[in-house]
Amino acid sequence: MKAKEIGKKYRDDAPIQSQMATIAIKQGDYKKAREIGKKFENYAPIQSQMAIIAIRQGDYEKAREIGKKFENYAQINLKWQQ
Repeated sequence: MKAKEIGKKYRDDAPIQSQMATIAIKQGDYKKAREIGKKFENYAPIQSQMAIIAIRQGDYEKAREIGKKFENYAQINLKWQQ
């Protein structure tokens, strides 16, 4: 897959790695997506994806933690966290 080749080439580029996390999530590879999430702990778009994984796995506390950290990021603003 050409996208994965690009992802390997740009391992330190957060927007590209965000797309790699999306691919991993769509393929059900949450482990790979979480590895990307750990590397980019302060990049809101990737952390939004980590919140999605947490919700899918029923880890609502983790999703709330992420939501609190990025409360001003519209895609991650989890109003139900209160």
